[in-house]
Amino acid sequence: DKKPRETPDRVLVIYAYTEISDWKHDIRKNNLQFFIDFAINGKHQGSDVDYVFVVNGYNNSIDIPAYNNTYVIVRENTGFDACAWKEALLQMKKLKGEYWYKFFVLLNASVRGPFIPPYANDKHWITYFTKYLNDDTKLVGTSICCSKKHPVHLQSMFLVTSISGLRILEQDVLRCYKKKISVIENVEKKSSQVFLKRGFNIVSLLKQWEDHDFRDKNLTDEMCKKHNKKKGDPYIPNTYYNNIDISPFEVIFFKNNKGANQKTHDAYTQMMLEWKQKYSSQKSVGYITTDSRNYIHL
Repeated sequence: DKKPRETPDRVLVIYAYTEISDWKHDIRKNNLQFFIDFAINGKHQGSDVDYVFVVNGYNNSIDIPAYNNTYVIVRENTGFDACAWKEALLQMKKLKGEYWYKFFVLLNASVRGPFIPPYANDKHWITYFTKYLNDDTKLVGTSICCSKKHPVHLQSMFLVTSISGLRILEQDVLRCYKKKISVIENVEKKSSQVFLKRGFNIVSLLKQWEDHDFRDKNLTDEMCKKHNKKKGDPYIPNTYYNNIDISPFEVIFFKNNKGANQKTHDAYTQMMLEWKQKYSSQKSVGYITTDSRNYIHL
């Protein structure tokens, strides 16, 4: 197995996006635009970060800025997020090589972010996730789902891993599935378990789980039972620690299609949009079109 001598801290961000007519349509569109405004065009632009937007279903009404580090891949709407991430990884390896990136961010349009408080907005948002990755920890996410019925796992709408962690995900998790239940069982739940079973830890940004070792199953189960209610999904309103709601600033990327902490989410969204109008100087140089160099049609 050929290994790189030294991989620079380059990051590949893969954003899975689908534009279909359902009740979440506007949420997904607004989340994508928010990501462009604040993840790409925010205070900190990283030259070592590449952004790939995978458009499932070929339809996209949101303009993607045309930078050297932004790419659009359009494909059939099949296989769900894991399939989109897998295809993007394959295409970027063809363009950049096997060992170009050190870290990988996998997300979809069900989350809005990054939400960064002013006192912490002095560095790129990605560093708040990659700083946890090391020889002991291979997967970082925002929130933990824990219940009696399912194994404890990071919720899969936002995951960060290293090149060594990616190999494990590619081997055991990233597949194209036809049914959503298969995705829940083999991606949502399994993505954390494949690391824990290999002796690696995982990290959640939730305050409840700060410094926690998820390999300690007894303590993990005890904490879940004591503080988390209903089905263990912390994004169901009033089900996080002692029946509060998650704060957008606690997780940086906030799942906003279940109604949790809606008033707070809406207020901080408006604050950030007002900040953008007043203070943001970043302007797009143009937008990626079908004849752009960084446009890939599959």
